[in-house]
Amino acid sequence: MHPPAAPMIQKPAPAAIAALTLLWTTLTFASSLGLGETEILHVFETSDGLIPSPEGIAFDDNGNAYLSLRIFDGRQHLENRLLKLSSAGKLSRLANFGPAPPGAKGILGLATDHENNLYAAFASGDKNHGVWKVNRNGEKQRLYGSEKINVPNALTFDQLGNLYVTDSFPKAGEGPGLVWRYTRGSNRFQIWASSPLLAPDPINNPLSPPPPAPPVEAPGVNGIVFVPPNSIYVANTEKSLILRIEVGPNGNAGPVQILAGSYPPLGPPGQLFSPDGLTADQEGNLYTVNPPCGWTGIPQSAVVKINATTGQISGLTPVLTEPPNDFDFPTSLAFSARNQDRKHLFVIGIGGAVYGLPGSGAKLTKVGLGAPGSPKQ
Repeated sequence: MHPPAAPMIQKPAPAAIAALTLLWTTLTFASSLGLGETEILHVFETSDGLIPSPEGIAFDDNGNAYLSLRIFDGRQHLENRLLKLSSAGKLSRLANFGPAPPGAKGILGLATDHENNLYAAFASGDKNHGVWKVNRNGEKQRLYGSEKINVPNALTFDQLGNLYVTDSFPKAGEGPGLVWRYTRGSNRFQIWASSPLLAPDPINNPLSPPPPAPPVEAPGVNGIVFVPPNSIYVANTEKSLILRIEVGPNGNAGPVQILAGSYPPLGPPGQLFSPDGLTADQEGNLYTVNPPCGWTGIPQSAVVKINATTGQISGLTPVLTEPPNDFDFPTSLAFSARNQDRKHLFVIGIGGAVYGLPGSGAKLTKVGLGAPGSPKQ
């Protein structure tokens, strides 16, 4: 067995980061919202006529937010940025992964560890592909083995510091649907869980038109969150499922079980419609988003809550049949560590413009709820 290759380490390149201008105004996180109330904190725009498409969001212990942002020209993501938004509302550019080739997903999910390092999934398919650790100075280090993950998407840590990453489009022959894990002991990514329930299914994707029209491609396993003491929950976007995987005493994955949704589908989508990001509050309740809310004509909430014991789903935001102004294809959500923000969700929407739809714009939206969240999830 050959020893692991030296990790790829990259220093920040300020000149490249400043190549495109992002329009921004100072934010305030101070407002307090009631259950289900929403507030738009920012609409993303560029001064270059390009399309800003944020994807991931995570918070550190100090209440600073980190956002992943792609700059799209209609063909490819020209830039893949990591932005830091301080608890005082000041924006800075932490890092830039540069361009992703046409067809690549670019920068996706984010997570932070207990030392407030940031981790980012970069699905580029080139030499920079993989999961990266980014320190407070913007220095990037790729985690060994992550270059093998076909489309690294969402990330979560367990209480031991092990990192789990969803592979939304696994390579042929590696398994029908995959979750990878990076353990502190091995310092490498290995396949942790595999199941047909984690796999994509474009034929049964509720966004796909009836045959013989070609199906719409969407992720299989997508959002992921760890809930103590021993549960990993994931969302399958194409199958409209929330799934539970038990972490066994030895760290191995238990069977993949359906918590919410049904498969094969029993009819039109219910309150889960292509769920994407996933997070949890301190009581173990789960929260996810329905990205196409308002575009399908089916009454749905953009943000829903799932009881992790019963699987019961309830809408957190108003049920709508038209595109909501407060959300435009929401994809990710997270809790802040700041006391005044612990009872609020922060939701990122990528914006329908990347799909050629006349939406209200990619944005960051704050949502009020009744229970404090788990800020690391």
